[in-house]
Amino acid sequence: MKKSKKTTKIGVCGIHAGAGATHVSHMLALYLAGCRRKKTILAEVDEKSSLQHLEQYLFGHTGAGNFRMRRCLYWYDAENMPETEADYMVYDTGSGSSCRCDLLFSCDLYIAVGNGGVFYRTEWEDFFRSGEVRERICLRGMQEWRFLKNHAQSGAEESMILRMDGKKQKIKVYGLGAEENLLHLSKEAQKLMEKMDI
Repeated sequence: MKKSKKTTKIGVCGIHAGAGATHVSHMLALYLAGCRRKKTILAEVDEKSSLQHLEQYLFGHTGAGNFRMRRCLYWYDAENMPETEADYMVYDTGSGSSCRCDLLFSCDLYIAVGNGGVFYRTEWEDFFRSGEVRERICLRGMQEWRFLKNHAQSGAEESMILRMDGKKQKIKVYGLGAEENLLHLSKEAQKLMEKMDI
Protein backbone atom coordinates (compact mmCIF):
# COMPACT_ATOMS: atom_id res chain seq x y z
CA MET A 1 0.00 0.00 0.00
CA LYS A 2 1.47 3.34 -1.04
CA LYS A 3 1.67 5.88 1.76
CA SER A 4 0.53 9.37 0.77
CA LYS A 5 2.82 12.33 1.38
CA LYS A 6 1.93 14.93 3.97
CA THR A 7 0.63 18.12 2.43
CA THR A 8 2.26 21.27 3.79
CA LYS A 9 -0.42 23.86 4.53
CA ILE A 10 0.39 27.57 4.31
CA GLY A 11 -2.07 30.23 5.45
CA VAL A 12 -1.79 33.77 4.10
CA CYS A 13 -3.60 36.61 5.85
CA GLY A 14 -3.75 40.36 5.47
CA ILE A 15 -2.94 42.42 8.55
CA HIS A 16 -5.54 44.96 7.37
CA ALA A 17 -8.08 45.17 4.56
CA GLY A 18 -6.44 45.64 1.16
CA ALA A 19 -3.05 44.42 2.38
CA GLY A 20 -2.53 42.09 -0.57
CA ALA A 21 -3.16 38.60 0.84
CA THR A 22 -4.53 37.30 -2.47
CA HIS A 23 -1.62 38.80 -4.40
CA VAL A 24 0.89 37.16 -2.02
CA SER A 25 -1.03 33.85 -2.14
CA HIS A 26 -0.81 33.86 -5.94
CA MET A 27 2.90 34.78 -5.89
CA LEU A 28 3.52 31.95 -3.43
CA ALA A 29 1.61 29.51 -5.66
CA LEU A 30 3.70 30.63 -8.67
CA TYR A 31 6.86 30.02 -6.66
CA LEU A 32 5.86 26.56 -5.37
CA ALA A 33 4.35 25.29 -8.63
CA GLY A 34 6.65 27.05 -11.11
CA CYS A 35 10.06 27.40 -9.44
CA ARG A 36 9.97 24.43 -7.06
CA ARG A 37 7.85 22.27 -9.38
CA LYS A 38 5.51 21.14 -6.60
CA LYS A 39 1.87 20.20 -7.00
CA THR A 40 0.09 23.13 -5.36
CA ILE A 41 -3.49 24.09 -4.56
CA LEU A 42 -4.50 27.68 -3.81
CA ALA A 43 -7.91 28.13 -2.21
CA GLU A 44 -9.69 31.35 -1.35
CA VAL A 45 -11.56 31.39 1.95
CA ASP A 46 -13.25 34.79 2.00
CA GLU A 47 -16.01 35.82 -0.39
CA LYS A 48 -14.19 38.50 -2.38
CA SER A 49 -14.01 36.34 -5.54
CA SER A 50 -10.45 37.54 -6.16
CA LEU A 51 -9.37 34.26 -7.75
CA GLN A 52 -12.38 34.37 -10.06
CA HIS A 53 -11.31 37.88 -11.13
CA LEU A 54 -7.75 36.59 -11.64
CA GLU A 55 -9.03 33.82 -13.90
CA GLN A 56 -11.08 36.34 -15.90
CA TYR A 57 -8.03 38.58 -16.26
CA LEU A 58 -5.67 35.76 -17.29
CA PHE A 59 -7.93 33.70 -19.54
CA GLY A 60 -10.83 35.97 -20.49
CA HIS A 61 -13.46 33.73 -18.88
CA THR A 62 -14.38 32.05 -15.60
CA GLY A 63 -15.01 28.37 -15.03
CA ALA A 64 -16.87 26.16 -12.63
CA GLY A 65 -15.29 27.07 -9.31
CA ASN A 66 -11.66 26.38 -10.19
CA PHE A 67 -8.96 26.71 -12.81
CA ARG A 68 -5.49 25.29 -13.40
CA MET A 69 -2.25 27.04 -14.21
CA ARG A 70 0.92 24.98 -14.46
CA ARG A 71 1.07 22.63 -11.47
CA CYS A 72 -1.34 24.74 -9.44
CA LEU A 73 -5.06 24.28 -9.03
CA TYR A 74 -6.93 27.44 -7.98
CA TRP A 75 -10.23 27.07 -6.07
CA TYR A 76 -12.59 30.02 -5.63
CA ASP A 77 -14.10 28.58 -2.45
CA ALA A 78 -12.15 26.42 0.01
CA GLU A 79 -15.36 25.31 1.72
CA ASN A 80 -16.62 23.47 -1.39
CA MET A 81 -13.29 22.06 -2.51
CA PRO A 82 -13.05 18.26 -2.80
CA GLU A 83 -10.23 16.35 -1.08
CA THR A 84 -7.25 16.53 -3.45
CA GLU A 85 -3.64 15.41 -3.00
CA ALA A 86 -0.95 18.07 -3.30
CA ASP A 87 2.53 18.86 -2.02
CA TYR A 88 1.38 22.31 -0.85
CA MET A 89 -1.99 23.77 0.07
CA VAL A 90 -2.07 27.59 0.19
CA TYR A 91 -5.07 29.23 1.84
CA ASP A 92 -5.92 32.89 1.25
CA THR A 93 -7.61 33.33 4.64
CA GLY A 94 -8.71 36.95 4.17
CA SER A 95 -7.68 40.25 5.69
CA GLY A 96 -8.31 42.31 8.79
CA SER A 97 -11.50 41.49 10.66
CA SER A 98 -12.55 39.15 7.80
CA CYS A 99 -9.57 36.84 8.36
CA ARG A 100 -10.56 33.22 9.01
CA CYS A 101 -8.20 32.61 11.94
CA ASP A 102 -9.57 29.10 12.49
CA LEU A 103 -8.32 28.06 9.05
CA LEU A 104 -5.14 30.14 9.26
CA PHE A 105 -4.09 28.42 12.48
CA SER A 106 -4.81 24.95 11.12
CA CYS A 107 -1.82 25.50 8.79
CA ASP A 108 1.85 24.61 9.23
CA LEU A 109 3.15 28.08 8.29
CA TYR A 110 1.52 31.52 8.55
CA ILE A 111 2.33 34.45 6.27
CA ALA A 112 0.99 37.84 7.33
CA VAL A 113 1.16 40.70 4.85
CA GLY A 114 0.61 44.39 5.44
CA ASN A 115 1.56 47.75 4.04
CA GLY A 116 4.43 49.68 5.54
CA GLY A 117 4.79 53.25 6.66
CA VAL A 118 3.60 55.20 9.64
CA PHE A 119 -0.02 55.19 8.46
CA TYR A 120 -0.24 51.40 8.88
CA ARG A 121 1.69 50.97 12.13
CA THR A 122 -1.51 50.94 14.19
CA GLU A 123 -2.94 48.14 12.00
CA TRP A 124 0.20 46.03 12.61
CA GLU A 125 -0.08 46.61 16.37
CA ASP A 126 -3.84 45.82 16.32
CA PHE A 127 -3.09 42.58 14.46
CA PHE A 128 -0.69 41.45 17.17
CA ARG A 129 -3.13 42.52 19.88
CA SER A 130 -5.99 40.45 18.48
CA GLY A 131 -6.84 37.55 20.77
CA GLU A 132 -6.28 34.68 18.33
CA VAL A 133 -2.91 35.95 17.09
CA ARG A 134 -1.62 36.85 20.55
CA GLU A 135 -2.69 33.46 21.93
CA ARG A 136 -1.04 31.56 19.05
CA ILE A 137 2.24 33.45 19.50
CA CYS A 138 2.19 32.84 23.26
CA LEU A 139 1.59 29.12 22.73
CA ARG A 140 3.90 28.43 19.80
CA GLY A 141 6.27 31.37 19.42
CA MET A 142 7.17 33.11 16.16
CA GLN A 143 9.02 30.35 14.25
CA GLU A 144 5.98 29.47 12.10
CA TRP A 145 5.36 33.10 11.10
CA ARG A 146 6.67 35.06 8.10
CA PHE A 147 5.87 38.77 7.76
CA LEU A 148 5.78 40.68 4.49
CA LYS A 149 5.54 44.38 3.85
CA ASN A 150 3.82 45.00 0.53
CA HIS A 151 4.96 47.75 -1.86
CA ALA A 152 8.53 47.65 -0.53
CA GLN A 153 11.84 46.65 -2.08
CA SER A 154 11.70 42.90 -2.80
CA GLY A 155 13.95 40.94 -0.51
CA ALA A 156 14.73 43.85 1.79
CA GLU A 157 14.80 42.79 5.44
CA GLU A 158 14.06 45.02 8.35
CA SER A 159 13.17 44.63 11.98
CA MET A 160 9.96 46.09 13.28
CA ILE A 161 9.45 46.71 16.99
CA LEU A 162 5.86 46.37 18.14
CA ARG A 163 4.25 46.30 21.55
CA MET A 164 2.55 43.07 22.60
CA ASP A 165 1.08 42.78 26.09
CA GLY A 166 3.08 45.82 27.19
CA LYS A 167 6.38 44.29 26.02
CA LYS A 168 8.41 45.21 22.96
CA GLN A 169 8.51 42.44 20.37
CA LYS A 170 11.04 42.52 17.55
CA ILE A 171 9.90 40.85 14.33
CA LYS A 172 11.65 40.34 11.01
CA VAL A 173 9.73 41.79 8.07
CA TYR A 174 10.56 41.09 4.44
CA GLY A 175 9.82 43.51 1.63
CA LEU A 176 7.77 42.50 -1.41
CA GLY A 177 7.89 44.86 -4.36
CA ALA A 178 5.30 45.26 -7.10
CA GLU A 179 4.98 42.04 -9.09
CA GLU A 180 3.22 43.13 -12.23
CA ASN A 181 3.66 39.94 -14.24
CA LEU A 182 0.93 37.62 -12.99
CA LEU A 183 2.38 34.62 -14.83
CA HIS A 184 6.04 34.70 -13.76
CA LEU A 185 7.82 35.71 -10.59
CA SER A 186 10.68 38.15 -10.80
CA LYS A 187 14.12 36.89 -9.74
CA GLU A 188 13.90 39.18 -6.70
CA ALA A 189 10.61 37.60 -5.62
CA GLN A 190 12.05 34.09 -6.12
CA LYS A 191 15.01 34.98 -3.93
CA LEU A 192 12.63 36.42 -1.33
CA MET A 193 10.66 33.14 -1.14
CA GLU A 194 13.93 31.23 -0.70
CA LYS A 195 15.11 33.67 1.97
CA MET A 196 11.84 33.22 3.87
CA ASP A 197 12.50 29.46 3.88
CA ILE A 198 9.24 28.42 2.26
